[in-house]
Parts: sequence; structure tokens; C-alpha cells
Amino acid sequence: MARRFPDHPRHWQRIARREFGRFITEIELIDGAGRHILWNARRHRKGLGPFSDRKRARTRTFTQHLNRPIALLFIVGASLFFAGSLMSLLGADSAFREDGVFFVGSIFFTAAAYVQYLQSINNSEDVHLANADGRWRPWAWQPDRIDFWVTATQFLGALFFNFNTYDSFASHTKAEELLSVWIPDIIGSILFMISGSLSVVEFNTRPIFWPRSSLQSAITVVNFWGCVFFMGSALLALGAILVPGGISGNLSLALTAAGAVAFFASSTLMLFEK
Repeated sequence: MARRFPDHPRHWQRIARREFGRFITEIELIDGAGRHILWNARRHRKGLGPFSDRKRARTRTFTQHLNRPIALLFIVGASLFFAGSLMSLLGADSAFREDGVFFVGSIFFTAAAYVQYLQSINNSEDVHLANADGRWRPWAWQPDRIDFWVTATQFLGALFFNFNTYDSFASHTKAEELLSVWIPDIIGSILFMISGSLSVVEFNTRPIFWPRSSLQSAITVVNFWGCVFFMGSALLALGAILVPGGISGNLSLALTAAGAVAFFASSTLMLFEK
């Protein structure tokens, strides 16, 4: 780790610093040329750089070019989760086919989450994303950075959804279904809630439930509601396992579909983030 994050020359003046707990989410600086620099944790994670005198910095980094692949992978994953939910709600003939759609969708979610994690940990710690050391790391431990927790918890959550959707292929007793299908589902949903909540704070510097007037704020809040819907789906799935044939199963699928729509929308907006 650098002496401080984000790193900048010592003679620059920090005029404001916004935090959430131990995490720095936004700082304002006056650089050596007297320019006002506004640095934001989400923009840094996305490789987009700070604002200089209220204008976007013309930062060009390799990690910035990962934004479109990340968005497209999430879009495909969300589309497949929506399709699987719709097929189940409409009573498709093959449960195996529906489970396959969910499982493939979870693979796309996991791929997107891991690339997003790689983007975060391989960014330079410099305020302008300069001075990268050129090393490409597949893994890093950066607990003092909010971007690390946003991406790491989402990646872990996606891995649990892989287990959840894969195990749903097999026939289970009620106890086995609780252990191998529902528990990975609820753990994955909790991890998504942590990631989604921290993502809101990462850009907005505080917890909010309705976006401020900016594209990036809308992305984080819509994504957060997707996590809420997935959590609701996981909770209702417990009722569907314990009391088969009730309304809980359909409500759970409906919330999964709603979450998928929210993730699709936030990921589509990511294509225009700059």
C-alpha cells in the first residue's frame, strides 16, 4: 500500500475529505498549479480519473477499457436470469432447461464480477491513476479500500450463486435442498447486499435509496435495488422449500426477475459511464 490512498504529491492541499467509516470515498484537492481536483472512489475504481476544475480528466488506462466487457457480461447474465425466471413462471416443460439457463447466467455473473475485481486491484493508487508498476495481479488483499470490498463481496456472492444454481439440477430431499441450494442462495444474496450497499456509498459518499442527478449515482442505486430483490427472492425461496406448492415459489421467481431487470438496467447504463 502507498502511504495514503489515493496517493498524491505531499505539497498538494487537501481541502475536503469524505469518508464512510474507515473508507475514503471522496476528496477535494488543490494541486501544484492551483487547479481544483475532485477525486471519487468509484471513478477511480472504474479507471476514469478525477475531475479537474469541474472537467473530466482525460485519463487513459488499461483498466478503463475493462468497463465495457464487464457491463456486457453482466447484461448477458441478467438476461439469462430474467429468461429463467420467466420460463419457470410460465410453466416451461423442462425444469432441467430452466436450471441450465440460471446456471449459465450465474457463470456470466461470476466472470463479470471477477473481471471487475481484477480492474479494482490492478489500478494505480495515484490520484490520476498514473505511475502504475506494470504488474498484473490475479489476487490482492486491500482491506482499507472500499472498492476492494465492493468487488470482492460481489465476486464471492456470484460464486455462491454458481453452487446454488448447479446444485438445483439434482433431485433433493427437503433437508438436502436447504443445505445445498438455499444456503448458497442466501449467502450469495447477503454478499450481493453488502456489495450493492457499499457501491452506493462508494460514489454517493452516504447511503441513499434514490439516485442523485448523475448517471453513476443511478447505476449504483438501481444495482442496489437489484440486490434487494435478489435478497427478497432468497428469503421467499425458503418458504417454497418448506411449503411446496404455495405462493412463495412464484413470488420468489418474480423477485428474481425484478432483480435481473434492475441488474440489466444498471449494467446497460455502465456502457455510457465516462
